[in-house]
Amino acid sequence: MFSEVMTDTLVLHKPDGRAFPGVRACVSSKGILIPDARLPIEVGDKLKRTLPNGLTDTFIVDDPGFHQEFSEIAAHFQVKVHRAGPEKPAPTAQSNALRLLRAIYEQTHNQTNPVDDVTQLKTGLTEEESKAAWRYLRDKGLIQTFNLDYAARINGNGVDAIENAQNHPNQPIAGFPSVTYNNVYNTLHVGSMFGSSVQQAGAHANQEQTVAYSSHEERSNLEHLIVELTTHLNELNIEAYQKQKAEAQIATIKAQLTDDEPDPVIIRQAGRTLRNITEGAIGSLVATAVQPAVWHSILQAMAMLFPK
Repeated sequence: MFSEVMTDTLVLHKPDGRAFPGVRACVSSKGILIPDARLPIEVGDKLKRTLPNGLTDTFIVDDPGFHQEFSEIAAHFQVKVHRAGPEKPAPTAQSNALRLLRAIYEQTHNQTNPVDDVTQLKTGLTEEESKAAWRYLRDKGLIQTFNLDYAARINGNGVDAIENAQNHPNQPIAGFPSVTYNNVYNTLHVGSMFGSSVQQAGAHANQEQTVAYSSHEERSNLEHLIVELTTHLNELNIEAYQKQKAEAQIATIKAQLTDDEPDPVIIRQAGRTLRNITEGAIGSLVATAVQPAVWHSILQAMAMLFPK
């Protein structure tokens, strides 16, 4: 049931040094959903995932959150964790130089005056890192330098490097063969994308906005939908076993709505199953229903709350 949303792969690390790689999971703001109930997850364990940018997210287990099988939902873990913080690799000379080049570009590409001292630019680099990056850019011919050390202005080569990098953020950059623009700038840390209007994807990735069911509006819409479906379910022309399955999904969602922190993954999976069972029958019923507006609103609500 959970397979569609297991988009993360973690490694479980035990305090005694044992490691369990290849743990399929779904990391969200509510915790980490792990469908493999056989794993020896305990308080204090570490769960790690490697991000596309090379950083490592480390989560410390606060509560394994084991859940027994319920209805059609298999036994699983809903692990409560806190983030230990990303383990950042040491920045390379090229990534530092690219940071400095963009800062110089932003300061000088539309004017003739140079930056008097690149170490004063807000790049997040130390003074020594800024000086080393300035020397790298000078030696690569990406900036114009002056008699005053560490003064600089972007030149044509530097403009081309930055603008080509912005247009092709996942490709290596001329003068910076070991980094890409996305590696240095477009890594966005938002904890979880659930319920956020911010979406992130790299090349060839599919973006999908996910409902968290945590805002007052989302929860109210979901509660209203469940009331409407419960009231009108008998009107649908579906087989008895399908009706039982639909009722089981409704019961699962109702159970989650009694929790102050409903699990979005369980709701989403139950909702998608409910949508698959009822959507065709509702579509057939709309043309002949006594109250077609009710079914239109149910279809729209399911599409919004349980996107496929």
